Amino acid sequence: VKAFKKAGCHHLAFGVECGTQRMLDAVKKDITIDDIICSARLTGIHGVATKYSWVIGFPEETRADIFAILDCIDRINQLNPGTAHFIGIYTPYPGSALYTASLDAGWQPLEHLEEWALLREETVLPYQKDMWFLRCISLTCFFAFAMDSPVRPFSKPKWYYRIPVKLLKVMAVFRWRRRWFSFPIEYRM
Repeated sequence: VKAFKKAGCHHLAFGVECGTQRMLDAVKKDITIDDIICSARLTGIHGVATKYSWVIGFPEETRADIFAILDCIDRINQLNPGTAHFIGIYTPYPGSALYTASLDAGWQPLEHLEEWALLREETVLPYQKDMWFLRCISLTCFFAFAMDSPVRPFSKPKWYYRIPVKLLKVMAVFRWRRRWFSFPIEYRM
């Protein structure tokens, strides 16, 4: 990290995906929770900004696994404040390690190429009981830790969006601190 900083590196991005060792092993990440925390500690010590990408909505994932991601994000932010985080919702693509597990859990593959091209996080995962819970966590994380982040200077909203974005950020921080991801009225609006 010290060499990166000396060479002019201004930020590092990590695709860590999960917040429990059980899920990291399930998605075959070949890293540990200690590796994730160590990355935050080292980048924090050397003043290198970071971005972390996470994924929720895997087959066999529990709410405890999801909340472990949130706890891990809080630990990372203590070690390297101002870190940007993104939580995406898993999409079962053919050829991925968990594609068969997704099919076994009840997901129906799309039939036409055009459908795959339009597939986004709005997809419904039948093995997840509350997709709005997942979407609310994803959006809350985005507004709390990514929007208007110094790590992402291009994320500055246009002047006419600044007030609504500020309100969403305040709501997101409130939701995050209280781990309250039900009734996402601001996102539905």
